[in-house]
Amino acid sequence: MSKIWTVAVAEYVLAVKTKAFVISVILMPIMMGGMIALKPLLENNRDISDQKIAVVDRSGAELVASLAAAAEKRNAEAIREKSSGEQIHPRYLVETPDAAALAGKSDPEIQLALADRVRNGELHAYLWIEQGVLEASPTAKASFHARSTSGDLRQWLGAQLTENVQRKRFEGEELDALKKKLAPVAIVPQELAVRTEEGTIQVGVVDTKGMQTGVGVGLGMLLFMLIMSGAPRQLNCVVEEKMNRVSEVLLGSVPPFDLMMGKLISSVGVSLTLGVLYVAGGYGVLNHFDLGALLDPQLFIWFTLYTIAGVFLFGSLFTAIGAACSDLNDAQSLITPVMLVVMLPMFVWPQVIEEPNSSFAMIASLVPFATPMLMVTRQAIPPGPLNAWEPYVGLGLCVAMAIFCVFAAGRIFRVGLLSHGQAPKLTQLVKWVFKS
Repeated sequence: MSKIWTVAVAEYVLAVKTKAFVISVILMPIMMGGMIALKPLLENNRDISDQKIAVVDRSGAELVASLAAAAEKRNAEAIREKSSGEQIHPRYLVETPDAAALAGKSDPEIQLALADRVRNGELHAYLWIEQGVLEASPTAKASFHARSTSGDLRQWLGAQLTENVQRKRFEGEELDALKKKLAPVAIVPQELAVRTEEGTIQVGVVDTKGMQTGVGVGLGMLLFMLIMSGAPRQLNCVVEEKMNRVSEVLLGSVPPFDLMMGKLISSVGVSLTLGVLYVAGGYGVLNHFDLGALLDPQLFIWFTLYTIAGVFLFGSLFTAIGAACSDLNDAQSLITPVMLVVMLPMFVWPQVIEEPNSSFAMIASLVPFATPMLMVTRQAIPPGPLNAWEPYVGLGLCVAMAIFCVFAAGRIFRVGLLSHGQAPKLTQLVKWVFKS
């Protein structure tokens, strides 16, 4: 046992001194702190310069004046922060191109002239309203032209143009009254009614399931990342030692199984170190936004247990492949089926997130190779797995599979670490596992 820990400590120290690990640790505070610092920084660096829009109306509905009036109203009421009065949004300035400048030009020539004005900075964009818009012709449209067609301006123009065209279409009728009758009924997600400790009934609490689902997705992805950062590293490490004949020296003083277990334990240590740093950083960000309650303390325990089981499970598979191959090129043919198994939870993850308490989600999360990622995700999404026994059974099955994989990897490791030449086939690996 002492040799296992000696190998584990040596491998762990070697891993945490690598540039990749140091970069991962440095990126964590940068990413987490950046989420907090970037928001006010971006707000303070918004482009609030005036945005001039030229509107050419071919519909005959005289929509330009309505758009200009709506822009003036917006500039007066909606571009400043209410508390400080500071301008936080750009002004929209609607103009009609000079009729004299358009005289004698075809529509394509007019559009080219307007496009040139956009390119040289005279205009931010131009809006072209085609004939037939008022009559709701299927082919009629209004086209928005700018150097970048994304952003709030296009959406604002679309909303205002739609409202003004509707008013024209319903001219002489009570459009506002009609819009009230057509208004949709809002369905606000809320939690189930509960009786408080004081005996009162609490109803109408806004449901935070959406945010908690995000936490579950984040934890699942983090666990997957930790497994993928720890397990494949074992393959490269073992292959390099085998190519450099270092493994032959190590086997002179350490039994094969002890050597493999030491490497696996070091991989678990590296993954847990990164996991603690990232989860702590994530909790700090959530707590900064008063959302710390979304992380149930029990999730930390389950997250840790599933990380350990997952790294042992997949780490043993990658270690076995590394021992069986003489170089990284040989490993490519054997690593494909293992990677398919590793990616298994990603194939069903969207369905599990959508219906975390469905029979499909329960069965999928009890498959040992998918259990770590899927079960942690399901536990973070309220109200958690439908049956209280599911996390325990899932962990038990995952641990049982990990034990079998460690046993099988130990057999392959013992035979393969000293073998050289052509990479063995899968059938040969199976023989090594069950060879007495």
